[in-house]
Amino acid sequence: MIERIAKLSAAVMAVCAATAAGAQTAQTVTVGRGPFAVVVNETTHKAYIAAGEGVSVVDGNAHVLATIKTATGFAGIAINPATTRIYTAHPNDSTSTIID
Repeated sequence: MIERIAKLSAAVMAVCAATAAGAQTAQTVTVGRGPFAVVVNETTHKAYIAAGEGVSVVDGNAHVLATIKTATGFAGIAINPATTRIYTAHPNDSTSTIID
């Protein structure tokens, strides 16, 4: 079993390396201080970037539509594809933010 996992891991790494080798920067977007994580809503074609004290909402043309203030200290960001809600976790003050 361990050998099969190692082979699969090596195959995944080879695909990632080949993809990264051909990657180019399309555009750069300025968001809050210290971007932490990104989730993409495939239904609305918007990206949500956790940074600093908020979540920046970016459209498919790399325009920042809004920055939603949240607590500081992100531990994660996730999207529920069924509801398109965004969830953030903030361990510094034991809170979570839910964005519609």
